[in-house]
This record gives sequence, structure tokens and C-alpha cells, in this order.
Amino acid sequence: MKGQYFYVHDTPHDNYWSAIRHAKQVNAWMETKVSDFHRSQWESVDVQHVVGKSVTHWIDKKMHWLFENFNNMRLFYSGGTDSQTIMDRAIKHGYKWHNTHIFGTSITSDHRPLTNEEINPALDWIAANPHASNHFEVFHPNLQLLENWLDPEFPFLVPRMHMSFAVRDRIFSTAQWQYKTIDASISGHAKPNLFKDRSNNWYWFQTHGMCDGTASQPNHIAFYIDGFCPEVAISQVYALKNYFETNHPTRTGWCSFANVANSKKEDLNRALGRTPALTYKIGAGLLGKGEHSQNAKHLRLLEEVKQKNRQDLILAWQKQCQRMVHQFRDVPGAIHVHNLPDPLDQNKTMEFPGHVERIQWAYKLESDRVVPVDHTEIIERYNMDL
Repeated sequence: MKGQYFYVHDTPHDNYWSAIRHAKQVNAWMETKVSDFHRSQWESVDVQHVVGKSVTHWIDKKMHWLFENFNNMRLFYSGGTDSQTIMDRAIKHGYKWHNTHIFGTSITSDHRPLTNEEINPALDWIAANPHASNHFEVFHPNLQLLENWLDPEFPFLVPRMHMSFAVRDRIFSTAQWQYKTIDASISGHAKPNLFKDRSNNWYWFQTHGMCDGTASQPNHIAFYIDGFCPEVAISQVYALKNYFETNHPTRTGWCSFANVANSKKEDLNRALGRTPALTYKIGAGLLGKGEHSQNAKHLRLLEEVKQKNRQDLILAWQKQCQRMVHQFRDVPGAIHVHNLPDPLDQNKTMEFPGHVERIQWAYKLESDRVVPVDHTEIIERYNMDL
């Protein structure tokens, strides 16, 4: 997403940890911002005009815009409802992706072990639909890439760096992707977060963790949320508001995909213009989910590395985590420290440094437009837990 950075004073960083280190050095606060381009685009939208048409109408408009403006695009694809909708709408209009990229977590290239259960449906779908994409690639980490944990500076160098052992999959591939033949990379970021107060005022908040992804790349398109064809973002914001007003009229506080029961998420996805995911578990977010290196795919990756007798890589990762906790524990707003089971000794725990989410933007939802607001004042007023 064009121009998304962490800032310390006026210095931009595309890495959370380098920004926090800089903030500590100069005794300043680190904040995250999205470019004025996106803001001006969202704020220019006539809400009454947008809600008069379906979310799917605006998704199609953005699809046409993409294929009119870019020749060689890479789609990040998982078979989840966000990327599957993009794939389905492209096919409906006769478009074909230059490249489809699927993220794996296993260190083996065999696509069928348990470690890859999250991506098997996507691989099957791509194989059965050769008309959808000219090329497809599957990324897998390997031991050589995991050896980056041996470099003390590694966490400060790579955009979108989290400290999970598998590094949220995307980091290792970010270092090796070649963009010479790619005009734009398309991802299904993201579903909005809304907040409703007791006076029935609605606000649209977004934190950096919801859309950082590949967002530091200048040719990245966050399909559902950025300012390119901003009607898509605004239409889904108001569709989500309408969904909660219709189905949960008395609810206040946070209103988002995470606040809906798994049995109802298909209904919500439909309201947001999404087509079904390839499987129920993928659509409901039940595969590969979890934080702090504790989801199933990260735990299985740790087991694979141990089976390769490379406990030294796990130990190097643990030392990096320990170093970050020691360095930033006392920096205001820098990290959340979580106690996790030690993967090398089940009788011990380890400290894990997690990001503290930063608000990128906040808007009040009016009937005719979105209005920028000071998120700090609202957070303090409602004692909001982010």
C-alpha cells in the first residue's frame, strides 16, 4: 500500500523494529501513517452514491481498473474468501493473472504433508483451473533462509518483520522476490474494523497489523482497502456497518469479522461481496491462525527443523527474541511480552516480543462521507482496548 511507513519524527521506516530502536535512541514516540494519497481518495467518496450499488459492483470496477493499468500482475492467493473473490471476478470478466503466488510454511517442497494443509485446496484449484493464471509459484522457507536468525541484525532489516519463527511466511520470500517482470502485486487486504459507541456513532479504525503485509512495496495493491478505486474500501465499510445494524442492533464496541460467530461468517462474507472460500475452515479462519508463533503451521515448522537436527536455528531465534525483550521491554508502547512454551524444553517457557498495534487511521462514518477524527481522543474517551 503506497506510502505506508512507521515514523520517528519525520524519518520513515518500513521495519517495526528499526523504528522502535530509532525511537529509543532519540527518546521519541514511533507512529504509523498511511500516505495522504489514500486518505484523500477515501475522503473524496460520495457515500450515498457508493451504497446505492453493491460491493460487487465496485469490486468489478477495481478489477477493470487493474487490468487496464497493469500488464503483468502477481496475485497472492490462498483460496480464502478474499483472494478467491478476486480470482472469481477476474475469471468472470475474462481476465487472466500473469502470476499466482501461494505461501507455504513447510521446509519441504512436497505439497501434501500436514504442514501444508492450509494451501492444499488452493494448489488443487490452480491445477484444475489453468485458465486463471499464466504461471503459479509456491513459496517455501528452507534451512538456508532460516539461518538468517543467526544474524543479530536480521530483525531490523526486513520489511514487515514479526518475530514468529516462520516470520509470518512472507518475510523470507520478500527478500528473494524479483519484481522485474511484475507491474503490481495484488493481495486481499483487508476487512475493516468498526467501533460503535453508545450514542450510535460509528468509527472506522485500522491498525498497522491489518494491512502491513507487503505494504511497504511500492507496487503493492491492497485490493479491498487502499485508495486505488476507493469505492471498494468505502462500500465494504458501510456494508459491515449495515450488517451489524441489521443482525446485532444492540451491540456496541468493536464490530468486525472477529466478532462474528464462525457459523455466521459466511453470511458476513456474502454481505461484503465475497464469494465462498474453497473450504469452510479456510473461510472461517480456522487454519493457520494464531499469534506469537503458536499457530499450528509454525509449531509444525519448528518440529520439522528439529527433525533436521537444526536446533541451533531455533536457539538462535530464541536468543533474538530474548535480545528484543531485553532491549525494548521498558520502551513505552514498544512491545507486548508473551510467555510461550519453549520448543526445545517442554518444562520451560520463553519470552516472546509482540508488536503493539498502531492506529493508522480513524474515520467517523457519516451518511454522506467519512470524516477524519483524532483516534487518540476516542481511544481515551472509551478506554478502548486495542
